[in-house]
Amino acid sequence: MTDESDKSVAVWWPNLRHGVPDVTEWASLCLWYDQIMLGPPFSTRVSGNRTDVWYHSNTLVEPVFLNVISELLKEGTIRLFERFDTETHADCIPDWANQWVNGIVEKHLHEMETDFYYECSEGLSSIIASTYYKLPFTTSEPAFGQQYKPGTPAEHLSEILATTAISQLALPEVHPAHVDDLLEARTVLRDELLEFRAGILNLTWLLHQQIKGKNDLTEIRQEADMLVSTKIKAAVMSLEHRMRQHENKRIQRMLFGTGRVLVDATKMVLPGGWQEKLVAGGKSLLQAATEVDSAKPPEDQVATYLYRLKRQLKS
Repeated sequence: MTDESDKSVAVWWPNLRHGVPDVTEWASLCLWYDQIMLGPPFSTRVSGNRTDVWYHSNTLVEPVFLNVISELLKEGTIRLFERFDTETHADCIPDWANQWVNGIVEKHLHEMETDFYYECSEGLSSIIASTYYKLPFTTSEPAFGQQYKPGTPAEHLSEILATTAISQLALPEVHPAHVDDLLEARTVLRDELLEFRAGILNLTWLLHQQIKGKNDLTEIRQEADMLVSTKIKAAVMSLEHRMRQHENKRIQRMLFGTGRVLVDATKMVLPGGWQEKLVAGGKSLLQAATEVDSAKPPEDQVATYLYRLKRQLKS
């Protein structure tokens, strides 16, 4: 993924006036996409040789979240863009976004404080950016509801399914302070991510079949949660069981000494490319893991990445 054109990029708008996003939200987005574009109220502030993220708003934001954004910015996972003028780029604002703004104005007609103005301005700027750069737009903003109709439904559904799977089955113990672990996982599991994306795209069709006639984001996320909690979780559980069986056999060989060359089971979470170590008279754990990787069902492709991601973040 050295070619910029091959990068998977999205515009993210975390409406911080409703609170700092849950760690699993930004972590799963950073694992699914190669790069996240973030707009106002974020900008950079240079002080000597140090570049930090600057937040322009009356809303208080936890410093730990700003530190996370700063680290992700330095690594290139996050890229900032300048505010888009809503009048100049009015043609880049979809109808559903205008409906969202009108809803805010109508609701707070007699109390149009600065915060509400900035909320509309920041949200529209991010939406315009996604249209202008032709990138998917992602947000957990609940107010969109049935109004949110993205231009590329398959891409949006894939993101919902992928981030739901990552957050539920691989990130339950991630802490904002562990951003270095997240960045390392992006590098170590880069090849596995390609298989994960392929599996998610296949499973997106199932999600599409389940949500026919549904436009509400809440209902769509509920269907994605059901798919993750059943089909994908079952595949992960099956894979974990098989890995435990292989590990038990490895321990038995160590205890009873068969003279075979053994491979450390922890190496199964590493990406391909390292030389295969053969086991005299039998299969190595690497071969067993490779067989799992080559499984055809898409849920197995997804499960392999989630399994290795969880192991990588725990190591």
